[in-house]
Amino acid sequence: MGTTVPRQSGIGSLADYLSGASLAGLGLLGYETLRFPASLGSDGFPRAVATGAAFLFCLLASRYAARVTSAAARSALRSGAAAGVVLGTAAILGHTLEVFAALHPPIPAVLGVGMWGLMFLVLGGTSAATYRRHESGALGILSSVWGAMISAVTTVVFAFLVGLSFMARMQQVLAGAFAASGMTDGRAFVIRNMLDGASSHLLIAPAVAALAGSASVATCFLLKPVGRRTAAALAACALAVLVGGVTSLRYASSLERSARPPYVMLGLLGLGVALTSAWPLVAAMRGSRGH
Repeated sequence: MGTTVPRQSGIGSLADYLSGASLAGLGLLGYETLRFPASLGSDGFPRAVATGAAFLFCLLASRYAARVTSAAARSALRSGAAAGVVLGTAAILGHTLEVFAALHPPIPAVLGVGMWGLMFLVLGGTSAATYRRHESGALGILSSVWGAMISAVTTVVFAFLVGLSFMARMQQVLAGAFAASGMTDGRAFVIRNMLDGASSHLLIAPAVAALAGSASVATCFLLKPVGRRTAAALAACALAVLVGGVTSLRYASSLERSARPPYVMLGLLGLGVALTSAWPLVAAMRGSRGH
């Protein structure tokens, strides 16, 4: 009974997908590092270990999710999976454009900021909706983290496949960075670049999801006693914060790379605050108290 109920509700198939994708990621990781061992030089090896550990964690988490029998937890996982599909699809489209389209500044930066904004909006909205449905902050955060895991694993596996299948194209795209890297094997540099991106996606995405989910749940809780007019005023403040965040990011793009981090962090913080609170504020302005 404990294993068939989740599978009937769709959680089994979602867990199977994450398991399969995680195993595929581990296999691709092993192949590319064995095929191009020079990619493990410098800090490449710890990046590969971190990526492998993250894939293994996602695999174990998927097996645990397949055993969930709580109806509320299954609902949270389904909501998170839907968010993961949206984010994964957007990330795949963005990566495809970056690799195969001749994008000129500031388009790559716009795509990057847009993806961050979409993450905050979708993960925050998923967490808020789950919290309001089940009155559980833990389930709200769970839905957000589960969505980030599905999205991150999907994105990294796709990037691995593209990098290995279109190695010549990737070498062309990364030619400038390769020239400044000091490495002598262009293909190994491509793998090294993929390891950098994979470890960042797999480790940062769940952490961002936990923060976005927590912020959205906290906003929902704080807005419970708030009336529509107050919610509207707070929404106007959130919009101002959003504009400030975008302005900070735009200003950062005009600076030298070494001077950008403070403005990038400030801009992302503004995006995060504004977009994770968007769904709770809309619900409060509508006067929605229940489902």
